[in-house]
Amino acid sequence: MKTLWFYKKIVFVCLLGINLTLSANASCDSSSLDNDAKNFIDGMGKDVIEILDQYQKGKISSKEKNQQLRNIIIKAVDFKRVGLSAIGRYKRQVKKETVERYLTAFQKAVTRTYLNKFGEYNDDNLVVVSSVLTDIGRSKGVIVKSELRRKNGPKVTLIWIVVKKNNQMVVIDLKVEGASMLRTYQQEYLSIIGNGKNAEEGMKMLIENLERNNTKWDAS
Repeated sequence: MKTLWFYKKIVFVCLLGINLTLSANASCDSSSLDNDAKNFIDGMGKDVIEILDQYQKGKISSKEKNQQLRNIIIKAVDFKRVGLSAIGRYKRQVKKETVERYLTAFQKAVTRTYLNKFGEYNDDNLVVVSSVLTDIGRSKGVIVKSELRRKNGPKVTLIWIVVKKNNQMVVIDLKVEGASMLRTYQQEYLSIIGNGKNAEEGMKMLIENLERNNTKWDAS
């Protein structure tokens, strides 16, 4: 009986040790994710401000400015995840090629939106204020709060929803003064799709709308 009790005690101690180790690793992983998210937003903000500063000083052209900002946006945003979230259940009700055409138009439209937003932030400073871990679906994400401190206007609060994808931090939503860009897309896109006789026709209407606006932007 003493031998059995002794082995049970060893098993208990081993399991306790494993549990503590897993908890410590989870804590380290969470801390790393939090820091990675803050550094990601801080670094992106500095890169954007630097590009705008270079443009203001006449060191790069408008075309070069937009291309450099576009490169940052394309790398920073998870267009597929955001785009599919924006159309909800309809992504399962239409042809694969329809979804692919939509995602192409969506990426260009979102890039245009971010470019326009970034273009407003001249002579400003983006400061990361806080961050908090959150559950996003089956994975962990980070809500990063930042402030755009403007020299010639009131500060603007920006809330970034960030996750790690393929060992790289990416943005899946941005809230500007409380207004979610993803929610805005959802409301607008679902309304357009709902006007179609069926999902395929509604998606076609949305795609044509996006492509038409993208073409106007290219021509401007």
